[in-house]
Amino acid sequence: MNKTFYNLADYVNQPLSEKFQERGKWQKFIYEAKGQMGAGLVCGTLNNPEPIEIDLKVKGWHRVYFALGTTGGTPGIQIQLSNSPGKTILHPTNIDFVEGVFRWQGYDYVEESFFKALDLTDVKFIISKPQDLETRHNQVIIYIRVEEMTDAEVDAYKAKQEKRIMYHFDTDYLAECDFNSPEEYLGRLEMLEGGYGDVLIHEVFIESHSVPGYNEDILPWRGWNEEKLRSKNQEKYRNIANEVKKVLSKKTHKMGMDIYAGYRFTMADFIYACNPSMHNDGLVEKYPQYFCKTRDGREIRVLSFAFKEVHKLCIDKILRTLPDDWDGVSLFFHRGLYIAFEQPVIDEVQKRYGVDARILKRSDPRLNTVMSEFITDFIRDLKKALKEKAIKANHADYKINVVTLFDHQATKNYGCDVEALLKEGLIQSVSQGLMTHYEEIDDCLDKDGNVDIAKYVKKRERKFVQRRYFGDDSEHVCEGSKEFLEFTKKYGGEYYAALGWENKDYQYQLDLAKDIYNMGAEKLISWNANHIAKYGSKLSGVKACGDKENILKGNCKVVSDNFRLTVINGMDISEFDPNWRG
Repeated sequence: MNKTFYNLADYVNQPLSEKFQERGKWQKFIYEAKGQMGAGLVCGTLNNPEPIEIDLKVKGWHRVYFALGTTGGTPGIQIQLSNSPGKTILHPTNIDFVEGVFRWQGYDYVEESFFKALDLTDVKFIISKPQDLETRHNQVIIYIRVEEMTDAEVDAYKAKQEKRIMYHFDTDYLAECDFNSPEEYLGRLEMLEGGYGDVLIHEVFIESHSVPGYNEDILPWRGWNEEKLRSKNQEKYRNIANEVKKVLSKKTHKMGMDIYAGYRFTMADFIYACNPSMHNDGLVEKYPQYFCKTRDGREIRVLSFAFKEVHKLCIDKILRTLPDDWDGVSLFFHRGLYIAFEQPVIDEVQKRYGVDARILKRSDPRLNTVMSEFITDFIRDLKKALKEKAIKANHADYKINVVTLFDHQATKNYGCDVEALLKEGLIQSVSQGLMTHYEEIDDCLDKDGNVDIAKYVKKRERKFVQRRYFGDDSEHVCEGSKEFLEFTKKYGGEYYAALGWENKDYQYQLDLAKDIYNMGAEKLISWNANHIAKYGSKLSGVKACGDKENILKGNCKVVSDNFRLTVINGMDISEFDPNWRG
């Protein structure tokens, strides 16, 4: 197998500076690593040169590896291939800490990681400095290495893969790169090629709902700002947003995946609900009569599914923002508050059980059964509306996916009864989240095990009573999956068990996937895959998790290498670096 290591300075299409930090230019620097000399590229802090084009003059299929240095923080390069409009960012991984010590400035540690398999015939790499990193970090490209692929390897790469992984793209993907056109968004999506993709969940950019007259789809590429978005050109920008959805749909389907619109139904997460915001579209300000309530009747500035009017607001939003040619919706019930102690809940619990709902723990079957019936009713209404939309669009029925907390009981305690939804055929799939919510009120209970409201109020003055716990370890994922698996096997539907969060390394994901497969699950969800896709070795780990056979055999291997530079521009730093970090 031919392995070629390229001195980048010999393959660029523009003059390089010999001086450090010369404005508007990339700098050539000479290094030595592992006994081999090379010429790499640096783009300094406060410098934003024109993109540089690298032509390796290679033909045929190769595996491509980038070796990137770091100066601490979040360095990275933006990559575009000359035969594609898509852009993506690539960062080095897990080298901010070396031997447990956080590094200072300098670029002596390097990570080589897999980028992707490509037919490099007439393909050039267009490298630029990401706009959001313009003033903060140096960009350090040590080398590009390629491995020629055999015909058998190319055939295996192109072969149809099992559909095992649901990839989730968070909303901030739309703001991460220096985008100038809808097509440029495709670069990050293209990083998933060869990754056993089944479904892409792409979040609709605003939290959940929309009030007519507010901004409905806001995509913050370069030059956009709130003033512009609220201007008389709003319709123009909405049309551009729809173009983004079109190119995403076309590319995702070409890659053999379905695409779902992802919706967050809470106003209480990440966005300050007390402030008018383009993210919440004024819904909180417009409909305070539908707020959730605490046990003692105080308002929580989040809208409640206890009200049919909120169902309609949500459904109207989905019908407006779900493109006709997308395949379904993903409803996020894994972070935030959807229903609490509103009057409809109080009335129904009193009518059915003769007890005040406000004194019952959320885990009480009487309370969580009533709460979940309101959300089940919402999904009934949504399913009916989506069926009508499908008929008008001449589309197959749109699928509904729900995102849960990491176990069934907690999910039901906060209003979503997965078993009931599957049993009634309202949803087609379940995706496991990596969080659980709980109410910390054990010290607020009376002798009968009910909530003492006076104690509750006193405790709430000192600390939160609604809490959130995060867990993506094997124990939580596998234990939490048991009932979801049982329900999908019993009633039909797909279950996607959660892989680790974006900060987890290659081996962690492989070990977790092995435990998940041994538990009996067949499919996986990768949360925030748009973040993971920026880190070569992390993404390789997630993609490898789809290879069930080799995961179970332990045959998947790490595809990255961390090493030191020992000489920089003729200065031997093998023993002592002037940027010494001890």
